[in-house]
Amino acid sequence: MDPTPWLNLNLAHRAQPANLNTAVFSKPTDRPGLFNNPNLSIVELALTPTKPLTLKLQYSNGTQGGEKYSVIGGNLQLALSKRIGIFGRFGYALDFPSNINPMGWSTGLALTDLFKPGAQAGLSIGQPLIFKDTLGLFTGTQTNYEAFYHYPINNNIAISPTLQVVSHRGTRSATPSSQAPSAPPSPSNHA
Repeated sequence: MDPTPWLNLNLAHRAQPANLNTAVFSKPTDRPGLFNNPNLSIVELALTPTKPLTLKLQYSNGTQGGEKYSVIGGNLQLALSKRIGIFGRFGYALDFPSNINPMGWSTGLALTDLFKPGAQAGLSIGQPLIFKDTLGLFTGTQTNYEAFYHYPINNNIAISPTLQVVSHRGTRSATPSSQAPSAPPSPSNHA
């Protein structure tokens, strides 16, 4: 029996293997290993004060390419009924290189047992990367919209169609005209 069913602490640590010579974002001077560059440590505290409410607080800290990162985050999940739930998530980087202070958020709605026991549908919206543009290269903020339906066929097989729409992808307001796809040639009628 869990002595504190309302409290859960999760810890994780990732380190690059010492026998791996270089990675995509590593520098030649990096010394891989358990606590050397690159690495990432995460702690999450999950609080469930009442059955329908869960609040998760996260902190992660690591190094990549000789740069240190620290991020805080939060996740709120609330069951409005046995079949309807809502969620919200937020993350913020405390000490990111170039002082761009990235953050992200998402919110959504989930429906369970929709048309069949065990099925689930959901809608969400979020902005995965919002930051202060210190270079003048980014002209918008990417927004993601998602709708999905998870239909279990049996215990091992499910069908899960998803529709995703992304606006301002890559935090750009519009695709430059030089990169816009050209229209396909129109069919011609020859008799």
